[in-house]
Amino acid sequence: IRKVTLRSYVDVLNWEDTLYGNQYYAVAAEGIIQNYLHLHDNPEVKRLALLGGADALNGDTTDYAAMTPAARKKAKAQARKKKKAAEKKKAKMEEEAEARRLTANEGDDAEDGDGCN
Repeated sequence: IRKVTLRSYVDVLNWEDTLYGNQYYAVAAEGIIQNYLHLHDNPEVKRLALLGGADALNGDTTDYAAMTPAARKKAKAQARKKKKAAEKKKAKMEEEAEARRLTANEGDDAEDGDGCN
């Protein structure tokens, strides 16, 4: 065994001994424990997460693992199209709302009648 390797290994062991007393380690361990307890108490969250992550939480519970590769590709393409259409619709609605807000502000300016802007 080379001295450098042995020294490095001993340094890691010493670091490991001090790790458990570190405040950040305690906070991280507490967070992990809370997450595991939440998953244990709410198995439906775990099931949804396994099916598709954030998409499953938004209502898309497609089980891609049970599909053939061709069906999976087709389903993912359809999901992408739906998502793109929803984003486009949302952007259009936001644009219309912004236009209504701007026209409402212009109307308020015209009602002042003092001629000063």
